[in-house]
Amino acid sequence: LTNISLGTKWQSKNVSAITWPFAQLRDRVEESGESYDELMDNLMGAVSVVFLGAEMEWRRLFKLKNEKCAGCYKHFGLDIIIDESLNARVIEANGQPGMTLSKDRNDHYSRTKLDMVADLIAMVYAEKPVADE
Repeated sequence: LTNISLGTKWQSKNVSAITWPFAQLRDRVEESGESYDELMDNLMGAVSVVFLGAEMEWRRLFKLKNEKCAGCYKHFGLDIIIDESLNARVIEANGQPGMTLSKDRNDHYSRTKLDMVADLIAMVYAEKPVADE
């Protein structure tokens, strides 16, 4: 949905056609006549595979460092590609995603990042789905 190297490389170009927060993603999917719920199921499946695949290694590392993480949160950046059939694939996971905004805080790239952080906070603390707001 956003990518710092894409943003840095393409800041002077229009990336609004390929980067969206959840509400805009929902609108675009529904405008195309596709199912947003199906897309979200596919996204959750793709993301779950990545995190479940890494869970044992994280547990080992936390134990090695004598750290406990019950009930804590970690911010990851996931680069996801979605094809015409709404199949989602995680192409990269970033443990320390770049949060740098453009010089113009009101451009599409910065607004998308700020909206995605708001989506993240809403997902952690809200009771209803983010895209329904």
